[in-house]
Amino acid sequence: SAPPRAKLATAAQAARQMTSQYGLAYMAAKNAIALASILITLAALRTAKSATAALIARLGVSSAAGELAGRAALAVTIHYALFPAVCLTAAALGPRLHNATQRRLGERRP
Repeated sequence: SAPPRAKLATAAQAARQMTSQYGLAYMAAKNAIALASILITLAALRTAKSATAALIARLGVSSAAGELAGRAALAVTIHYALFPAVCLTAAALGPRLHNATQRRLGERRP
């Protein structure tokens, strides 16, 4: 097995290759998945009000606006923990989005 730094360098190299090969399609897929991830996490935190409230209370937040800000902060934190999965999913969807876009552009050209 490769050392952690070698694995990280390989992953970074793969991400650079994806971005250079599929460009905007990869970035669009990554950003769409990231937005969906944050929104789903926010919805889950809103549904699990008692657990979320307990976590927010531990942060020392008590007002309604503070609760919303606390929930948003928790959602972003959870999203960052899931970010490698977001990138892997975008790596799978980016080429498909790129190919679909290229086909559609080809159909529109005279």
